Amino acid sequence: MLFEIAQIFPHQLVFEESGKIYMKAVGDEEVVSMESLTALTDLESLADGRKRLKGYSQEDLLQEAAAFSGKRYFRSENRTAMLYID
Repeated sequence: MLFEIAQIFPHQLVFEESGKIYMKAVGDEEVVSMESLTALTDLESLADGRKRLKGYSQEDLLQEAAAFSGKRYFRSENRTAMLYID
């Protein structure tokens, strides 16, 4: 459901906290490294220490995200799903 909300608000990060859904502005992002995890999924490391999974399949992103711990933020822009891990 968070990806669906993120599609409506592409310039916001959507996240859940204490059973409630929140949004915050994306802000500046600088990619410092990128690695292809699958043919359709990339892992990017951002300058602020966050990781961003990026791809066209929400299900693939959720599967790949299982390998990481941390708070999750969801975003969708131009048919690309993004999952940030902080």
